[in-house]
Amino acid sequence: MINITATIKKELDDGSFDKDNKDTNQLLSLARRYSVESFNAVHMSKGGGGDISSFNNITAQFRMLVNEVISRGLINELLSTFGGPGNQVFDFLCTQFGLQVQQTPPIQPTWAAQPK
Repeated sequence: MINITATIKKELDDGSFDKDNKDTNQLLSLARRYSVESFNAVHMSKGGGGDISSFNNITAQFRMLVNEVISRGLINELLSTFGGPGNQVFDFLCTQFGLQVQQTPPIQPTWAAQPK
């Protein structure tokens, strides 16, 4: 049974999961979630609706998580989730954290985001 499990794990390993530190994957997943939630909360609150306590909780989680993503050098992994400039959440992240984005060559577009 252990051999079967090891074989399956090896077959499914596409390199996208940090096997050495599960916290990396959890951090990116939560940062994605709170990036979208914060974007939505900011745009919903413009009309005067929404609960201020919930808004504060969402934006605090968002800022803390994305700051940690930046400090670990994982911002490009987070940004790639949202496709690139022109995506509303992508642009929101860049604006909120003062990121300058440049597309780098060659074949596959990757986003080199650096804090201003």
